[in-house]
Amino acid sequence: AHMATNQFLLFPSLVESHAGELRQVAPNLLNGMKILHEGQAYLVGQLAVVEGQSAQKAVNESPADAGYQVLAKAGVLVGAQQTDEPISLVTGFPWGTFLQNREAATQFYTRLVDIEYDARPHGGGAAARKQVDIARVEILPEIVGCAVALRYGPLNVNSDAFVVSLGYGTTEACRMTRSGVVQRTMVSAPGIRVAVEIMGRDLSRRYPTGLRRSHQLDTGFRNGEMTISRQKVSTADLRKTALERWFTDALRPVFRNVWTDDDFARTNKLYLVGGGAHYADLVEQFKREFEGILDVVVVPDPELQAAAGYLHAAQALARKAGGAVIGLDIGNAQTIVATRKEGDAAVADDQLEWARSSAAALAS
Repeated sequence: AHMATNQFLLFPSLVESHAGELRQVAPNLLNGMKILHEGQAYLVGQLAVVEGQSAQKAVNESPADAGYQVLAKAGVLVGAQQTDEPISLVTGFPWGTFLQNREAATQFYTRLVDIEYDARPHGGGAAARKQVDIARVEILPEIVGCAVALRYGPLNVNSDAFVVSLGYGTTEACRMTRSGVVQRTMVSAPGIRVAVEIMGRDLSRRYPTGLRRSHQLDTGFRNGEMTISRQKVSTADLRKTALERWFTDALRPVFRNVWTDDDFARTNKLYLVGGGAHYADLVEQFKREFEGILDVVVVPDPELQAAAGYLHAAQALARKAGGAVIGLDIGNAQTIVATRKEGDAAVADDQLEWARSSAAALAS
């Protein structure tokens, strides 16, 4: 049988309302998204970065917010480009907002039948429309998505392990077992953006007039350099200091309060996922903190893990019914859309049950 491959499409989680007209400024839909939502036009993702004036990053929005709905429509549009089949969609929220958002999100996706967009930025017509049939929806806590990817993905982690998800808006962690995640070990703390803010304050003391957009700061943090007042400024040292301060103040105390010797007796592995796992200085903090007790492993493509786990669950959801599958991770930094190219991989029987019982454990 032909092996299907997962496909991941990424775009920055930026949205900006835009009244003007843009034509032929992008090579394709992914880079040229202009979504029409409740009578307003919004630049989304890369197009908002390039053409936007003050694109705002929406941090931990609820499904009732326009920002969330526009990103969700963009994600579904990108994920459903190649298909007209009924869709099984799985997405998630941080553990802290999962319960309050689950119902509203389920309704939003279930009722989503038309996505209207302006296709002129990538060479199409002004009033394009994609009809979608989202037949099945499952909402999971983000950390459960990551755990599903570890358990059922290429690493096949089927013994106890800690998993830490280093997101932009939130950091979440827990111990997972063969039968699910352990609610008592669940940790939720502020994400990478705290370190970005610490660095921003340091920079604005040095360059009082130079800093304009939060997006500029994020990019400078990620790249380790930025241009301020026409000067190239290296941010690598400031970033290292900011990451260390954030780890010491926000993360270490929570781990020390929540994880017990009993937890450490059950496993010697800690898996790092999420975009923050790309920062060597941060990984170093984890290695130092858990030296001699846990082996700290950075999962390959750490930022894709939640989306990959959602996709696994979506395949299980679609198992009897067939159709298209989408795993949608609307992160605070970027939105990741996971789909299957063709064919269907073998789906473990228990993965949806495992995800659901983990979600139920965290919801108690």
